[in-house]
Amino acid sequence: MMPIPNSLAVQAKAREAQRPRITHPPRLQQPLTQETSVGNHGKRYTIAEKVQVLTFLSLNHSTRDIYNWIGVPPRQSLRILQKAKERGYNPEESKRVLHAYIEDGVRSGRPKEIDSEAEKRVIESITSDRNAREQSSEVIAYSQGISISSVQRILKQYGYHTVKTTRKPGLNAEQKRARLAFYIRHQD
Repeated sequence: MMPIPNSLAVQAKAREAQRPRITHPPRLQQPLTQETSVGNHGKRYTIAEKVQVLTFLSLNHSTRDIYNWIGVPPRQSLRILQKAKERGYNPEESKRVLHAYIEDGVRSGRPKEIDSEAEKRVIESITSDRNAREQSSEVIAYSQGISISSVQRILKQYGYHTVKTTRKPGLNAEQKRARLAFYIRHQD
């Protein structure tokens, strides 16, 4: 290999320095909002998007066209159609799209361990008398046989919150004498 003459290297560096550069803004990691982070298990399509998919498919448009028009991927278009057919949709009989064909399925979530009876017992235990109202959530949880966090969640759900009782301090002897003197002076 022949070494590059020094003058050529200097010229190349100068050309490189003069070349226009495209500056890209730095990529910032955007935090998820509360709405997008909770239960985010992929894209959920709106009722309107599902109706459009079924309408376009019933009019014999391709799934690729649907993707280009409304942004629903081909596989998801076919899945929406399959789910609608399982629920009774038949485009050969009627092109009418009923709400029952496209509504979201029931998602049960985690089953509740604390039933409504236990919730009622917790609320009754704190509303029975003053001593019960002053109990900590730990004491209530132990007496009801449930966890502390469950008691706190139930109390928050029903609108209860921690309040420190305020007590007015009593009068000392000097204040009592001053009040008695005021009473005697202004007695009519």
